[in-house]
Amino acid sequence: MVDTLVIYAHPNTEGHNSKVLEEIRHELVLQEESFEIVDLYKLKYDPVLADKEHYTSGKRDITTQNKAFQKKIENAKHLIFIFPVWWGGMPAILKGFFDRVLTSRFAYKYVPLPFPIFGIKFRPVGLLKGKRAAVFMTVGSPRWIHRIYTRNSQQFTMKWNILGFCGIKTKSFTLGNCTAACDEKKEKKIKKLVRRGLNWLF
Repeated sequence: MVDTLVIYAHPNTEGHNSKVLEEIRHELVLQEESFEIVDLYKLKYDPVLADKEHYTSGKRDITTQNKAFQKKIENAKHLIFIFPVWWGGMPAILKGFFDRVLTSRFAYKYVPLPFPIFGIKFRPVGLLKGKRAAVFMTVGSPRWIHRIYTRNSQQFTMKWNILGFCGIKTKSFTLGNCTAACDEKKEKKIKKLVRRGLNWLF
């Protein structure tokens, strides 16, 4: 059982995302935080949701691996996600992780409304309340261009459509200009960004 669970989703072990991961690991050790790192690409995690797993099949056949991930999330107080923004969204391996792990009855449920509104009879309730998540994302463009062009859509998705939907309080931290090599100046920005994120998380 660990207090902080880190989910890493990038195949490159030498780029900006790996530098963020390295700095987070360094800071967590300094703070004497108990933590575990889950590297989805290293695990060769299968992101494809099988029919037998989906609630519409009536089976909800969650794999042993994904049940173990659910247990890790359930036990952790803090969550950290590290990934690049590709095509305006997260890597498919991370999206598949959410599809297969944040299942209904574990991460959320629907409860009936006392009075239906516009034909809506149920409302969602997050089941992972009390947890906090820091999301570290890298983008190729300058951060201000990314903010204007995408309107922070990925930050909104993580904060409200996924983690927030499950009751997890979430904040995102974005590093821009990640197409060039990670030089000394960029490493200083990474250190500053990670400290900001961890200060908010803890």
